[in-house]
Amino acid sequence: FSHMKNAPSYQPPPPPKPAPAPDTGPVAPRRPPNPKAVQVSLKQKGNPLLKHMKNVPWEYNSEIVPDYLMGSTGDTCALFLSVKYHMLHSHYIYTRMEQIKVGYKLRVLLCHVDTEESHKTLLEIHKYAIMNGITLIVSWSPEESARYIETYHSYEHKQADNIQERVQGDYMSRLTDVLTTVRAINKTDVANLSTNLGSLASLMAASKERLALCPGVGPKKVQRLHEAFTQPFLTRKVARTGDLPSGSENGAGAPDGEGEGEGEAAAENPSAG
Repeated sequence: FSHMKNAPSYQPPPPPKPAPAPDTGPVAPRRPPNPKAVQVSLKQKGNPLLKHMKNVPWEYNSEIVPDYLMGSTGDTCALFLSVKYHMLHSHYIYTRMEQIKVGYKLRVLLCHVDTEESHKTLLEIHKYAIMNGITLIVSWSPEESARYIETYHSYEHKQADNIQERVQGDYMSRLTDVLTTVRAINKTDVANLSTNLGSLASLMAASKERLALCPGVGPKKVQRLHEAFTQPFLTRKVARTGDLPSGSENGAGAPDGEGEGEGEAAAENPSAG
């Protein structure tokens, strides 16, 4: 057909008409976020803590950078991290911290401890949080995590006195306040221990076998109580080399095993004091 295009009577076909744009109708304006609600990133869909956040309203927001925005001003934000997830994806939280480096007065890292072997991992997370000026909050359950989010949202303009714990003056309340600082010991355990053993002095002097006889106090709780009662609060001060008597360097001159034992006690309690 090339000879036909060269003929004088040949006329090229008209160009095709552009297809009409589809009629989508008027675009609905985006609803502004509710200032009374916690803004939740879509990344947090499926997080169990959302089921327990019932004391304050919350809503999903696809435009926020952090995982949670608390308060009406939007100056307080939070990232959520589980220790188990961090052990599998260690670089995730470092990237997320960089994303919220500016634009917020208070930045919180809410860390959920969901594995037994968490000590070294928490130290690593804590160190990086300090380096980036982020407040680290540690929780041991989704319910506790939800309470922290609700508290930050509800107490945005409250004074610090409103959230400080009020300790009652009676003996049982003070005993409960002391013993519940031991991990896994709750108020029911304190009541059982007090009923079976009496005073705090009796509790501290009791053996593991005697503690295990109390209802509801299992082996782990017994071990933690015994460690809390027996480990020293402060390690012994090691004398300087110049102050040691002749022949006492490296533990020489002390009774057999005494100098070595003190060194072992200090090594076993690097964080004491």
